[in-house]
Amino acid sequence: MARLPLALWLGLAALSLQAPPGPELPPLHYGENVIDLLEALNVTRSVRGVSRAAGPEPGVPAWKFRQRVPHLTLPWDYAVYLLASSQGALGFHFVARQSRGSAGTLISLVSPAAATRDGRPLLQLASSARANQLRLDYRAEPSMEPASLLFPGGSPFARGRWARLAVDLQPHRLALFVDCRPAVLLERGGPRDTLSLLLPLDLQITFASLPGDAASKFLGYWQTAEISPSGFPRRPWHCENLAEPPALADIRNYQQQPGEPEFPPPGALEERVQQLEELVDGFGAMLDMVKAQSSELLARVKSLESCECRRPACVWEGTQREDGATWDKDDCTTCICLQGEVRCSARQDRPQCLGCEYDGQRYQDRDVFLAPSNSCMNCSCLDGNVQCFRLVCPQLHCATQEEVPGACCPRCQGCVDGAARREHGEEWAPRADPCQSCRCLDGRAVCRKRQCARLCRHPASPRPGTCCPVCDGCSLDGREFASGEPVPSGEPCTQCACLSGNVLCKPTGCPAAPCSEPVRRPGECCPRCQDCLYDAQPVPHGAVFTPPQEPCLHCRCQAGEVSCERLEQSCPPTPCSHPGTAQGQCCPACHTCEYEGHPYRHGETFMAPGHGPCVRCTCSAGHVQCQEEGCPPVPCAQPIRDPQRCCPICKVCVLAGEEFEEGAQWEPDGDPCTTCTCLAGEPVCGAPPCPPIACQHPARLSGDCCPTCAQCAYHQHVYANGQTFADPHSPCQHCQCTAAVWRGPRWQRASGSPARGTPASCASAPTGSSAAPPATALVPCAPAPCPAPAARTTAMAAATGGRSTPTVPSSHTPRTAASNATASTAMFSVCHGAAPPCSAQSPSWCPAGAAPSAQSPRLAASTRASPTSTRSDSTTPRTPAATASVPTGPSPASASLVPPFSAPTPCGRTAAAPVMQDSCLLQQEHLPTAPAPRLCSCPALVPSAIARSAPRLPVPGEGAAQRGAVPGPRGAVPHLHLLGGQRLLPAQGLPAAPVPLPCPGAVLPGCEYLGEGYLDGQEFPDPQDACGRCACLRGFVTCTKTPCDPPGCRHPTSPPGKCCPVCQGCHFQGQDLADGETFPAPGGRCEQCRCLQGEVSCGPLSCPGVKCSHPAVGPCDCPMCDGCSFHGRACSNGERFPDPHDACRLCSCLDGSVTCVPAPCSPAPCRNPVNLPGQCCPQCSGTCHYQGHLYESGTTFRPPAGDPCSTCTCLDEAVTCQREPCLQQCTHPVPPAAPSCCPDCNRCLFEGQELASRQAVTPPSDPCQRCRCLHGNVLCTPVLCPQAACASPVRRPGHCCPECPVCRHGGQEYPEGSHWPSPTDPCQRCSCAGGDVLCVKAPCPPLTCTHQVIEPGDCCPRCKGCMYDGQEHANGTSWFSSPCVSCLCTHGIATCAQIRCLGSCLRPVQVPGECCPLCADCVFEGRPYSPGESFQPSLDPCEICTCELLAAGGLHVRCYHRQCPSLVGCPRSQIQPPGPHHCCPTCAQALSNCTAELAGNELQVADDPCYTCQCKDLTWVCVRQGCPQLSCPLAEQFTPQGTCCPVCDECVVETGGRRVSDGESWTDSEGDCVSCTCNRGHVECHIAECEPVECQGGLRKVQMPGSCCYECQDPDGSCSYQGQQYQASEHWQVDTCTACTCVSGEVHCRSQRCPPPACAADETPALTPGMCCPHCLPRPATCLAFGDPHYRTFDGRLLHFQGTCTYVLAQDCQGGDFSIHVTNDDRGRPGVAWTKEVTVRVGDVVVQLMQDWLVRVDGQVVTLPFLKEPHLYVERQTNTVLLNTNIGVKVLWSGRSQLEVSVPGTYKGHMCGLCGDFNGHPQDDARLRSGQLARAEAAFGNSWRVQNGNGTGGPCADGQDVDPCKEAGYRARKEANARCKVLKSGAFEPCHPLVPPEPFFAACVYDLCACGAGADQCLCDALEAYAALCRRAGLALRWRSPTLCAVGCPQDRGYVFDECGPPCPKTCYNKDAPLGAIESRCFTPCVPGCQCPAGRVEHESHCILPEACPQVVYGNL
Repeated sequence: MARLPLALWLGLAALSLQAPPGPELPPLHYGENVIDLLEALNVTRSVRGVSRAAGPEPGVPAWKFRQRVPHLTLPWDYAVYLLASSQGALGFHFVARQSRGSAGTLISLVSPAAATRDGRPLLQLASSARANQLRLDYRAEPSMEPASLLFPGGSPFARGRWARLAVDLQPHRLALFVDCRPAVLLERGGPRDTLSLLLPLDLQITFASLPGDAASKFLGYWQTAEISPSGFPRRPWHCENLAEPPALADIRNYQQQPGEPEFPPPGALEERVQQLEELVDGFGAMLDMVKAQSSELLARVKSLESCECRRPACVWEGTQREDGATWDKDDCTTCICLQGEVRCSARQDRPQCLGCEYDGQRYQDRDVFLAPSNSCMNCSCLDGNVQCFRLVCPQLHCATQEEVPGACCPRCQGCVDGAARREHGEEWAPRADPCQSCRCLDGRAVCRKRQCARLCRHPASPRPGTCCPVCDGCSLDGREFASGEPVPSGEPCTQCACLSGNVLCKPTGCPAAPCSEPVRRPGECCPRCQDCLYDAQPVPHGAVFTPPQEPCLHCRCQAGEVSCERLEQSCPPTPCSHPGTAQGQCCPACHTCEYEGHPYRHGETFMAPGHGPCVRCTCSAGHVQCQEEGCPPVPCAQPIRDPQRCCPICKVCVLAGEEFEEGAQWEPDGDPCTTCTCLAGEPVCGAPPCPPIACQHPARLSGDCCPTCAQCAYHQHVYANGQTFADPHSPCQHCQCTAAVWRGPRWQRASGSPARGTPASCASAPTGSSAAPPATALVPCAPAPCPAPAARTTAMAAATGGRSTPTVPSSHTPRTAASNATASTAMFSVCHGAAPPCSAQSPSWCPAGAAPSAQSPRLAASTRASPTSTRSDSTTPRTPAATASVPTGPSPASASLVPPFSAPTPCGRTAAAPVMQDSCLLQQEHLPTAPAPRLCSCPALVPSAIARSAPRLPVPGEGAAQRGAVPGPRGAVPHLHLLGGQRLLPAQGLPAAPVPLPCPGAVLPGCEYLGEGYLDGQEFPDPQDACGRCACLRGFVTCTKTPCDPPGCRHPTSPPGKCCPVCQGCHFQGQDLADGETFPAPGGRCEQCRCLQGEVSCGPLSCPGVKCSHPAVGPCDCPMCDGCSFHGRACSNGERFPDPHDACRLCSCLDGSVTCVPAPCSPAPCRNPVNLPGQCCPQCSGTCHYQGHLYESGTTFRPPAGDPCSTCTCLDEAVTCQREPCLQQCTHPVPPAAPSCCPDCNRCLFEGQELASRQAVTPPSDPCQRCRCLHGNVLCTPVLCPQAACASPVRRPGHCCPECPVCRHGGQEYPEGSHWPSPTDPCQRCSCAGGDVLCVKAPCPPLTCTHQVIEPGDCCPRCKGCMYDGQEHANGTSWFSSPCVSCLCTHGIATCAQIRCLGSCLRPVQVPGECCPLCADCVFEGRPYSPGESFQPSLDPCEICTCELLAAGGLHVRCYHRQCPSLVGCPRSQIQPPGPHHCCPTCAQALSNCTAELAGNELQVADDPCYTCQCKDLTWVCVRQGCPQLSCPLAEQFTPQGTCCPVCDECVVETGGRRVSDGESWTDSEGDCVSCTCNRGHVECHIAECEPVECQGGLRKVQMPGSCCYECQDPDGSCSYQGQQYQASEHWQVDTCTACTCVSGEVHCRSQRCPPPACAADETPALTPGMCCPHCLPRPATCLAFGDPHYRTFDGRLLHFQGTCTYVLAQDCQGGDFSIHVTNDDRGRPGVAWTKEVTVRVGDVVVQLMQDWLVRVDGQVVTLPFLKEPHLYVERQTNTVLLNTNIGVKVLWSGRSQLEVSVPGTYKGHMCGLCGDFNGHPQDDARLRSGQLARAEAAFGNSWRVQNGNGTGGPCADGQDVDPCKEAGYRARKEANARCKVLKSGAFEPCHPLVPPEPFFAACVYDLCACGAGADQCLCDALEAYAALCRRAGLALRWRSPTLCAVGCPQDRGYVFDECGPPCPKTCYNKDAPLGAIESRCFTPCVPGCQCPAGRVEHESHCILPEACPQVVYGNL
């Protein structure tokens, strides 16, 4: 509840409790019972958006309301008055006019409490002129739900006319009165359709709008707006066409209805009285509280009263009563004041005071009660009689009713909310959920969620028991922050704080970096100077350091650069020979040594660098001593000399824990096939080389390392020597493992001849052979018996594909070169064809057609080497010696691929060579000896392997050599040589051709090779290969490579000159590498290989070391610090990531190092968070544990073992318990009785005692307290005890107040500690102390005055005072003899003088009774002063201001000149001037004393001739002589010598300003009855008296011109004024300030005289159309348009734009109050433009300013001057049309092209258009219509084009950015510059400091270039525009000349040209206006034009003498 003044509440309560309507409150309005809204809102003063206008009733002002009008809410006192005086009805009365097409609210009554629920007002009357509706919004009883009603007939304001409207509102009836139409009555009959007029205490009355709704503002005019608390049952105005009382038309049947009673029904009054009674109870409680709070003040008053020597009085209800006084408290109670106490008792002499007794109960008179025996009977006690009536139950507006036990009437069914009961319609908020709003309707609680407004971005959580979040704190990420508390931002460079519910962040403040280009590094907030990098280490800016590696350097880091200087020059000398420099030091010292550039410690022994390891040196105290070392004998055979050692040492190899000497060889244990050698201290192991093997199928036995010939290995099988077996690949063939020994020319078995029956080999030893191979393991095979040889041969060939010869697998092939070289000696016994094998008896001959029994060993070797006959085993290691067995073809290691001709074929026969493995063999046949060789042929000779791979052999005739080598197949066959022209041809793919063979009997003596002859069987070096050996066998030369031992390494080299590979260097991938050489590995760039003794070892590339802890993996898997590798995760530099092993930690990578910190956790929004498994941050479990029970979050429950009246809520693990809400709250309730939960506030429980309401008691604990029970509250007030007058008062038992011991003196008792004058000696003071009386003579205070007196009966002297007008005034006091005369008493001299006022404040206030105006507050120069404080407003010590508290309330400042006392009798020589900071002079001797002898004497004060002193009543009374006001100027006033007042030689008469000589008299112009005389500059006037005049016979009293008194004249004479006739007594208005009347044929005019406008510094006077006197508006701004055209904006920017359309010049873009459009024309010249027409729109009025001063208003041509109230006033001032508007906008139009627009400062920031936005910043004036800044002036101007063209209907063109001077040429520009220089000449120079000429000079040049032939007029336009701004700045230039812009005026009519003429010239009709009347309202700056010269006035466009004017009598209004 809002707090009201207590007196106002009590007054309202008293008014409400009066049963009959009594006298009302003093009205807060102007009428009897009506509130005038316009007066209450003070709209007649200054209200924004409200201006005065003319209304329908003359003499009554009206007011226009615009959109800017704020929401107007009546002061609260008016709402209180309406609450108190409302009589069940309400009425509104309006006289208004609404703007067309608008909608708005007329009146609204709002309750903020109700508006928060549904946002609707209690009552609203709204009108829509757009929809033609008049709507009433109200609340319907009893639900109080919003409802609406549309009045029939629509809105009376719909047509935009004035209308009068009255509405009478009653609960069941509504009446509508409109103008003088029949009234409309609306009956509200239904019980649920009753209009509620119950007004709450928080009522707000808003006029012309609805609070908070800008669209509801009423736009239009108001003349009357009233509210009546009793309604308007009848029409509140008189209508001639309607009888009184007016009839009320019912909209249902339009029948006449009787008038309604003025007062509401009795039931409503009773209900109202009941409400007010409850209100009074609350007021009583408030009154008790006020009394308790004022106890201290009452105690002080009581103490002061006890000190007075008079009988104690009583104070009763604010009135003081004398002791013994009696009075009536009421009709039945009388009171008496006895010894300061009030005692009241009941009166027994009046019957009505005796009361009544009914049903055993006692009642006071006028009590109203319910009968105890029948609660439905309402009884009252009146004059001792009881009258009872049955109660009438009120009508209930609810669906469900219930009976109440003990009550008479039913009630609406309520609701039960927990333990509390809610009445029907009651609203409440549940305690458990304050966000719910519940309402009880028909026994059911209906709840809805409250909506909370979001007033801040991060509001704090709601307070306990409330719903909505609050802005007194912040809530962010589940955490609460107090307002002002810092908030963590999560960003190190941002600081956040909570401020009123918003989290505001700002960057962290950084200090200024001491360098020019600071940088900010990642992870840092503030920029700093760039660090330096020195030796890959960062160095901060400004750091001074010494590098660890260079201690002699002194370095500094400055802005990223390191500068160093060396320190060696400052080192001291050392006394030692080899001083050393310790690590980290610069200068050498003797505690270490430095030798040959190497440092050594003291006592350290070392080898001397450069002298070998045998010289040892020692460091001792900076000296180095060296000696050579001797070597002992070496104990080993092969010592090693280490370059780092002096003496040779014995190196050993360690393998498996066993040592071996250098060069030793051994076989490791358990591995007989490995041989190790100790080389350079390292064991080198490998397989031993195997010796050559002379057998074809050797086998490796178990336990042996090398194969031997003891057994045969054939087709992956091992056979014992002599074992016979079937060939696994050829079952028809039997084989045998044998060991053969070469015996001379034939092969023989090692064991002798074979047994009989065993097939013998077909081979026979070649003749002439001398060499035989060693014993060899052979597997000879013999053919098995074949049943059909021919068929079998064919079948075998078909089955095997021509491959019928088995071969030995390569896995069993010997692996050495020696074995390969001799492998051809193994023999096969192969059966081919059907011919029988050769017999053993004739081994050299084979029958014709038989195959040989043995094959050539060489051919067998070639057959074994063929690709189709050999199978490779990948497990066999390949060595260089074993390459002959690779199945890809023959190799140089194959000893003999082509067999020799061992036996020639007989001549003439062709031997069929058997085919084996696609080869062709020569058939051996014994040829007889013949003398000459014969040619034989063999169809197949060369094996197929050779035939397929070799190129064609040369044949005879092709130039092939007959002797020599035949080229082989890519070297596969080393050498094949023929003798005697023999040719070898391939057998496959060629026909069988005869091969020339030696003739029978031919001898093959040997071989010829490269021109050399060799014997058969001879071996010799290969002439072509130093590493080859050749052998001649049977005419064939076979060359092979010399066999080499295994080199023992995998990558040997073949150096030049050596035949076998060696392990010196490496041969790898076709390149030869030196020992120790490293090279990139072929596998990738991240590997490196090294060659060492024929071995190539490859490994990963070595990486450089890094210093970071978690380097990243770079190229080649090398670590790098430009990133991180952390637990298998690769991170970039600066990356932040979670710890892979700990999700609760956050890691960051910086320069290869990873730093991990715990992850930040947001605070859990609960009190007891828990850490759950797997979670990093504590979480809220959401459950509550309370008294052994578990509750989910959000659960509401009652305590299990607690107060049943409490309700608990679990929310985020916290349990909050609250008791059930109780309707009544009190401080001392009686505890509730079960099962109730709420205490009883109808009684009080106080100190164990139950008290009834309003019962008073003295508590036993404190007898000095008096307590009273009031509705459950106990209010105690202390018993007021008089203040004890002694130091040690005594409290007697049983008494509350202490008492003092008393003293007896002179028959009187005096309390302890009191003081009193002695009754026997008035100069003594007595005191009571401890019961004893002590009397002493009182000391006299010292006096500073010279005249002291002792009054009779006094003991001490006093300063002599002053007697003035019979009253005595003490010395030093001052007083006012009149409001403007102040007197001062000093030393018995009374000095009186007129008060000299000071004007020290801007807003003086004139207070009635005060001579000088006062300042409105006690603040001077920003400093406040408290009451009683004084200060000096200036440096003059005689000026003083004092802050005073006036009786009417409020602080004011009184300023005046300090008054000085008169120095009576002081010689002039003794007068001393005032010192510093003093005002008044002093006298060096005592002043004169006014005694009885000097009574009546007068003298003049020596120091001031204006004072005259008279001795009167023993007091010098000095009075300052008053000086009359002089009419002459201050400069003409002078003061004669020895006089007081200034004088003048003549007087200046105000009327006309004429001067009058001293002593001259005249008649005042204001009235003929006033005559004046000039007296030394002072005008003294006297008013003549006239006799009363009574006219008879139809004559009328008339005051004739020049006459003072009235005369009787004939009233029928008419008058002529300005060509018009007026009848007698007719009135007319000349202008807004002058009105005329026709009186007896003469025109009498009166002009209103305006006071000078007191405008502030930032204001200027302005006229409102329709009003005479100006008012102050904020200082305006001016926009100027001139020339081609140029626009000088409101903010002073000059823009150029030449469009020829219609454009927006200036417009109110926010309120839309006005707009000004300009239409430009090119005047026949394309590319240029001039202003042609101006259109001004103000409100709904459109004014067009045309060429040649033509003016149209709303499309009609008007004659000037023209007034259209209240909008505008148009007049012509000389050659200028001036348009004034009521909103302060002024337009000056030259009638041709120059335009000036002035807008007041109220539109600052609201403007738009070509004149800019008027915001004080010229930079942004070129703003497009879209709001963006234009880049070009043409684009800016075109954007403000009005779409309807140029106003004339013709075509228009947009402006272009053109340069006319560029198009006109250089000569035109030069001429324009020369002519425009006049702006910078002396004629305009005085204005240059005020208005810069440069922009106008540029505009002038621009115009002259564009004008062409009309350049003179363009020049004058520019000069006139500049001169106009100078005049506005206060400077009138005289710049025109006969040759420069001369203006011709009609001299024949008397006009002359004036550059700065008056804007309001004198005419015959205003020439006699009082002085200053015209100037007071014509304040426009002077204008150039044709004016009448001095001494003449204007009349009908002529200048005439004033005497020639028609007679006009003037007076003052």
